Amino acid sequence: MGRDNPGQKRLVDICRLLQVPDGYFYDETEQRRLEASVVSGHLVRFTQTAAIIGNAQSKILVLQAGGPKAPTWWREKLQEHLTKLHIDYTIVVCMSPKDITQEFFDRMDEALNALSPAVVDVHISEQPLPLDIDVIVVDGKHVFLSLNAGDIRDDRACSIYFEDEKVGEAIGDQLVMLAGRTQKYELAKNFFRTRRALFGRPTEGVDAPPPRQK
Repeated sequence: MGRDNPGQKRLVDICRLLQVPDGYFYDETEQRRLEASVVSGHLVRFTQTAAIIGNAQSKILVLQAGGPKAPTWWREKLQEHLTKLHIDYTIVVCMSPKDITQEFFDRMDEALNALSPAVVDVHISEQPLPLDIDVIVVDGKHVFLSLNAGDIRDDRACSIYFEDEKVGEAIGDQLVMLAGRTQKYELAKNFFRTRRALFGRPTEGVDAPPPRQK
C-alpha cells in the first residue's frame, strides 16, 4: 500500500498517534467490491429481473423512464406473485410533459389492468430523466439498472444487477421521497382528461396551468 492508499493497519496506527477514534479517516465498509451481472438486449433484461421479482418478500420500487415496456409474460409472472403476497409495489414514471398523452394513459391502464387485482402505487413526474434508464429495487437490496434503447432489436439495451443492502436502501429511500413529491396516477389522468374536455384540444402534461382567456 502506498502513502495515498494506506492499509487498514496503518490507518489504525495513525488514529492512535493522533488520538482519534479508529475509523476516523476511513471506514473499510465505505469502499468494497460488488459482484455485478450484466446482460445485453431488450428482452433478456426482463429475464434477468423475473427471478428476483418473483421472489420479492416486501417491496418493489421502480423508477421508470417513459411508458410501460414489459412483455406480457413478465407482467403475468409479476401479477401472480403480487396477488399471493402483500407486497408494496411503487412506480415513479418520469417523462416530458409533451409525452403525457391519451395514448400514454391507455398503455398504462392496460399494464395496470394486467396486474389486477394487485395494487400498484403509480406516480407521475414531469421531469424526464437525463438518461433513458429504469431503476428497480427489490426488498431494499436487489438493484437493477436498466438502460433502454429506442428499438427492441437494439443490442445497446442492457441491464446491470447487483445485491447490496446499503446501496439498495439508499436508492430506495430516494425513490420513496420522489414518489411523495409527484402526482398520483389517477389524479394525473383525471386532470389530463378534464383539461382536454374544457379546452377541446390535446394538452401537455398534467401540471401545466390552463391558457389565458383572451
